[in-house]
Amino acid sequence: MNLSRRLSTLLELLPPVPFLADVGSDHAYLPAAAILSGKALSAQAIDNKEGPFARMEKTRAALGLEGRLFLSLSSGLDDLDPRARALVLAGMGGELISSILTKGREKLSPVDTLLLDAHSERELLQKTLLGLGYRPEEGRFIEEGGKFYSLERWSKGPYEGTLSPFEERYGLLPSAGREEAFLAFLRIEKARSQAMAANPSLPEGRRKQAEENLRLIEEYLHENP
Repeated sequence: MNLSRRLSTLLELLPPVPFLADVGSDHAYLPAAAILSGKALSAQAIDNKEGPFARMEKTRAALGLEGRLFLSLSSGLDDLDPRARALVLAGMGGELISSILTKGREKLSPVDTLLLDAHSERELLQKTLLGLGYRPEEGRFIEEGGKFYSLERWSKGPYEGTLSPFEERYGLLPSAGREEAFLAFLRIEKARSQAMAANPSLPEGRRKQAEENLRLIEEYLHENP
């Protein structure tokens, strides 16, 4: 099975687990690859739409994973298998991931590891994760197909540190990684913030936020050229 770079990187971040659950699994490629690679003994693929569920069925049949890959047509964590020790939520906005985790928090007690790929609202998601008692462990910031992805592994346990304003805005794991893709992303964000800060027609609040973002980015890029 040929995984995209994004899914391959998520698979690399996954520690060996007895049971993996993937919410919004679409084709079920990631949980299937986790089983085939030995990263997971069994897995659950969850999606709330008929089309993706049919694709998951095709993937399971094609790879002969009946009895090891379990499928669920359900929303969020409603039908999360209690055997799940690792949970994937990828390819969604941070607000949706936050909502799924918050609404299903009573089902998270056996889940030690979260693998996440939020394409927006990462600042909100980070606050949610810390509030739910998870701490950042490892991440990769990549570019694929002209898009940037922050792929992150969080583990159960309190975070003992204090977040800087930059870490609050752009994330603990991306900030620590200092990867070239993250620096490229920040250069684009810098240009966007400069344009917003120089726009006299922009509401004062948004212009002030752009100025603050610009200050944080410039400080970071000066320290990480």
